[in-house]
Amino acid sequence: MIIGGDIGGTKTLLALAEQRDGKLQIVFERRYASQEYATFEAMLDDFLADAPALKAACFGVAGPTDGRDAQLTYLPWQISATALESRFRLGSVTLANDFAAAANGLPLVANHQLKMLQAGTPVSHAPRVILGAGTGLGVAGMIWDGQRYRVLPGEGGHIGFAPQTPEQGELWRWLLDKSSRVTTEDIVSGPGLAKIYAYLGGRPQHAEEIGRQALRNTDPLAKQEFGVSIVRPNPGAGGSIMEGWE
Repeated sequence: MIIGGDIGGTKTLLALAEQRDGKLQIVFERRYASQEYATFEAMLDDFLADAPALKAACFGVAGPTDGRDAQLTYLPWQISATALESRFRLGSVTLANDFAAAANGLPLVANHQLKMLQAGTPVSHAPRVILGAGTGLGVAGMIWDGQRYRVLPGEGGHIGFAPQTPEQGELWRWLLDKSSRVTTEDIVSGPGLAKIYAYLGGRPQHAEEIGRQALRNTDPLAKQEFGVSIVRPNPGAGGSIMEGWE
């Protein structure tokens, strides 16, 4: 039996898995609100209350890590693999960047789980990128080394935001007045939705509520926000995978 987890600033997913017929099968999983716990150890105490002996653990962490120690970007959690091994009697613990962990899982995604955003011709062994907007903007790359893909973890969400339209330029100026630097993560993320909504004149609201109102078409301002293109296609440069927020 092993334990795996995806530790984020908003939510944490933990799961127990074991080998069955030569494949790793999840036998129990649970979702937690990360900010309800003072430490990751306290959350793990709750999850493992009745768990059997565990052989190993691997946790994807929303922040930089050297594999043994990690500091979450949006939580005051410091996580030590050595401390977890000792406290929970785990054979070995690995801490990985969350999107590096997700990138390693890309080969396991089945075709029926994929949705094409923009048609194109696949290039054999071309570089790959995985990204996801949550509390922040997670990014990782994959490069073919001649035999297999190697994962390149990083904090790409912290690159500077480059406006593509006059409207985006005004948004950039509005955000710059409130901070010394505007990153892509300041816009393409859950908190970014709330910032764009405020820029358009909306009252303070959580990103989840803004999204619900846009999908229900109950708030014209929320609907307007979801129609704002963050990145527009540029066929001459090979296109873009993101048009709007749908």
